[in-house]
Amino acid sequence: MVGEYRKRVVETASDQAQTVYEDYKKIKGFEDVGYFLVPYVVQGGVVTKNVTRNDTIEVTEIVVSLNDDIQVRGGTSFRTKIPSTSYYLDFKDGDFTFGTAHPPGTVGDDYLRVATVETDSYGNVNTIIDNAQPRGGFRLKTEYGLFGYMRPIANILDYGAKGDGVTDDTEAIQRALNASQNVLVPPGVYRLSATLTGRPNQSITGVTPELCQFVRNTAYGHTLKIGADVNPDNTDHAGAVQISGIWFNHQYSFNNGPTYIPAVSKSIVNKDPSSTHLRIEQGQNVRIKDCWFYGIGHGIEFIDSTVIWVERCLFNGLWDKNVSGLQDSTSGIYVRASTSDRRSGILNVTGCHIGGYGPGAPVEVTTGDVTVSKSLNAGMRYGIYITSCERFSIADNYIGGQSMHNIFLSASAIIGHGVIHGNMFDGGTEYCIKINSTDPAFWANFIDIHDNTAVGYGIEQGFIFLQALGGLLAATRVNIANNIAHYFYRAPIRIEKARGVRIANNIIAAYNTDGATNNDPFVAAGCVVFTDATYIDSMGNTWGGAITDPQGTNSCQWGIFFYETENNTTGLERNAGLGLVGGTLVGGLSQTYPT
Repeated sequence: MVGEYRKRVVETASDQAQTVYEDYKKIKGFEDVGYFLVPYVVQGGVVTKNVTRNDTIEVTEIVVSLNDDIQVRGGTSFRTKIPSTSYYLDFKDGDFTFGTAHPPGTVGDDYLRVATVETDSYGNVNTIIDNAQPRGGFRLKTEYGLFGYMRPIANILDYGAKGDGVTDDTEAIQRALNASQNVLVPPGVYRLSATLTGRPNQSITGVTPELCQFVRNTAYGHTLKIGADVNPDNTDHAGAVQISGIWFNHQYSFNNGPTYIPAVSKSIVNKDPSSTHLRIEQGQNVRIKDCWFYGIGHGIEFIDSTVIWVERCLFNGLWDKNVSGLQDSTSGIYVRASTSDRRSGILNVTGCHIGGYGPGAPVEVTTGDVTVSKSLNAGMRYGIYITSCERFSIADNYIGGQSMHNIFLSASAIIGHGVIHGNMFDGGTEYCIKINSTDPAFWANFIDIHDNTAVGYGIEQGFIFLQALGGLLAATRVNIANNIAHYFYRAPIRIEKARGVRIANNIIAAYNTDGATNNDPFVAAGCVVFTDATYIDSMGNTWGGAITDPQGTNSCQWGIFFYETENNTTGLERNAGLGLVGGTLVGGLSQTYPT
């Protein structure tokens, strides 16, 4: 299954990259035509921001047209000195000379003012204006692009990147990012040592993540960030960004070497838990596809962003809840607001593989009256972590191996109108989906969880937990329907302070896998509903049974357990082989199971 997924990713990315590369070759061919072509006359073209008034600007050719006679001088270089510096071409003696001093003679006969270079208040070259009459100009070397006449593709190899896995390619890649809105990443392993800064309306395209790797092994902050606080010139957003076909890889070093070994590895020497591989702030129309994210705090972080697609990406990282030295990767995808009066929204996550890292060292876990040794997951803390998002769809993903939750919705700003469907939840350590609030003004609202499959392997507590953290309202209007969940060692569904929850047509089986016999509903019930949960409607569910056989031996004790029945209803619940007690709902409700 994983091999087929990778093959599909490679084929899709390769097709896209081939189209980009063909366009790139056309542009390069046009650049090499030679002589005096209008696109190389600089007329108000915006120069890249890494060129300052103290930089050397290299010139491929200086071109002038006198009485329709095209004359070309070979390449040179000059350093900008002050704002609005004029550069002149002197050909009085039949030999071109070039500089900032006004040569003797008559303009047009003996010299031309070729261009004016203007710098902004930061010292960056802002524009180069061709103001010569008759027409003159010059071609800059490829480091500085083709300006505003077309949108060239900046191949990072043309900007000095080596991709040999040894050379530090940070500055070269940054030059490419500064030079063009379309950046091509050919196959290679590109070593980084500092944060890269992208910009709005930028496309960064690799051939496939298996072949195009941005690799880092030191804790220096974010790998690539776009938006808000990263640009001083008012390009303070990350709109219309597209990134594909790249592996963002933070290579771990452990106390015992480069390889993680449970019980032997005690610490990550180069962990960076507060950083993110790809940080997008104030993004709109952002598409991240066919990328891999390994290690550090978050794979992708969206802040105050909307209209987001994350497609066919792979996430991996390490967080061992029992070993503080191994706590690095908080989440694969993190979505939040910068303040409680802002929000992120319209998030689409589909076709992704959000995985773990491996098992942790065995620990003793007590469940009711039973203690069992378990090797708990030591993957990322959360697969998807959302503290603010209005309107989201998390669909058709594989999410498994996390050390706490596959999906964690924890409202510190608006969370609402979310759909979680068609996913495979393949084991965490606590609950597949946990929902709570950290601010009394906000809670999750209108959440639809349907048609998912979840398996706990006897090492995960449960499927869904609506938690009243600190007594706060967890959620309102939640639909839990048509899911299949089994093999958990506690109650698969736990509902604390929530209002308006519908639990319908689910198959919930093989819980209390450790076989506790102390009549604890938090362990032996399929669903536990607390006294502060109201308007809970449960109907048409199938509770209990063994892992592979609905009528096999099991330790399931109750179907659904209500601590308080007021304003809560049940109907047509089905017994699939409850183990010890069978069809009784605690709290005064009796229940029959149709055959």
